[in-house]
Amino acid sequence: MKVAYQYIRISEEDQSNFSLSGQEKMNTEYALKHGIQVVKTFVDEGYSAKNFNRPQWKQLEKELAKNKNKIDYLIVTKYDRLIRNAAEGMAVIEKLEQKWNIKLLSVMENFFIDPHSPFFFKTRADLLVTAEFERRVISDRSKFGVWSAKCQGRFIGVAPLGYDNARDTEDKPIITVNKSESPIIEQIFDDFLMGISFPVIKERVKAKGVSLKAHDALQRILTNHTYAGLIVTPNYKDETSKVVKGLHEAIVPEDKFWKAYYKLQDKIKPQGPKTVDENIPLRGWILCKGCGGLHTGGKSKGRSSYYYYYRCKKCLRENYSANTTHEEISKILAGLSLNEKDMKALQIEACIKLEETLKHKHILLQKTQSEFDQLNEKLSSLEEKYITNTISQATYEKWYPVYSSEIRKKQIELTDMQKDDGKTLDTYNQALPYLTDLGWIYGQAKDAAYKQNLLKGIFLGGFTKEEVGGRTAYLNPMFLPNGLKIGHLLRVDQTKKPDFSSGFPTCTREGT
Repeated sequence: MKVAYQYIRISEEDQSNFSLSGQEKMNTEYALKHGIQVVKTFVDEGYSAKNFNRPQWKQLEKELAKNKNKIDYLIVTKYDRLIRNAAEGMAVIEKLEQKWNIKLLSVMENFFIDPHSPFFFKTRADLLVTAEFERRVISDRSKFGVWSAKCQGRFIGVAPLGYDNARDTEDKPIITVNKSESPIIEQIFDDFLMGISFPVIKERVKAKGVSLKAHDALQRILTNHTYAGLIVTPNYKDETSKVVKGLHEAIVPEDKFWKAYYKLQDKIKPQGPKTVDENIPLRGWILCKGCGGLHTGGKSKGRSSYYYYYRCKKCLRENYSANTTHEEISKILAGLSLNEKDMKALQIEACIKLEETLKHKHILLQKTQSEFDQLNEKLSSLEEKYITNTISQATYEKWYPVYSSEIRKKQIELTDMQKDDGKTLDTYNQALPYLTDLGWIYGQAKDAAYKQNLLKGIFLGGFTKEEVGGRTAYLNPMFLPNGLKIGHLLRVDQTKKPDFSSGFPTCTREGT
């Protein structure tokens, strides 16, 4: 009696009607009908047919190599259960037949054609091409579904820390805020913006019961748009990636997220080029509309001089004239510049916000100071008990490093919170009038690094170059009212306007 292995596969997103048990039943019945004994079954559940990188398939190949000339057939329900990649499928089938002398049998595609006939080769190739076509249709349908859902502001996937997966009234996926975890996310952003180091942040998070083991866990949290109530759409065909408002509730305000986002970029990877050519100062800052990567800059020899340009260093799609780009940036900055009414409103807003911040900081400072004093008392008490032999050496050695570590952490927090803020408002009021001419400030910048720092403070969501002008995912709120008026050069994805009220031209704060 001829003997065979059978191979069964189904992927997580498989849209066929073949279950694992259904495939096994069809294969077994086929084998009995044709007098073939199935001696072993290999099952890959939850694996795509895009390639052969599957554990059970690899095991099957090992068994075939070990039992060469002992196995006559490999039975599958359909060719698409084996592979949905025509080129790779033909190569593997060739390997089965030529190297291991195994004949592949497809239960549902048995056309009774002489396997030595050229027509058999063509029929099998057609079936594999059809299987690959179906895979590509499924893949495109899946990509469109994800893109469409994200464009609507819907989060797709496993909810990150701070959120829970749920279903809305239409039984569609959505995420909701986890009330016990969300304060941890808020604390991470606040601590980072206060300048607290990553190790200390991780320890504080761990104290709340959450362990961030991955080395880049904090970076991923601080750059996750989801926490600001935003969704990043993927590239899809001619549609480029963009940031849209999510259907879910934000844990941190957008402005706080973008501040942390760009502070982190400066912390882990300097944005400016190592060798700066002042003819292309925006190199390493402009974003590509195709892939989201950073533009590089270059020059080419013209008839009488060099021609400078910006171009994406990843997808190498569009070339943008450096001169034209600089002119557009200057016009955008001129359009964003503040008027006297804007300045008055910002001075009032800044005064209110600073007072609120200092009040909260004072409360937090008192609390932290109290915790610091209590820890020092505990440490002194521990040392006194050890000296008077009230506690054992083991107890002392257990608690001394704990209290010492906590005291050092609190000392760092106190140092950060005790920084002098007395001149903050005065500095703000002195600098504000310069914002009436952003183009002048940009022109006065000493070098490319200064220019980029200025632009990063204005275009908080980055600047994506388009055919004319560009777009930003988030504009600094103080420039938003003017930014929405220059749509021919600047497209702003955000829609929330800041609430500016008229008031006194200046304000002061007592005690500074």
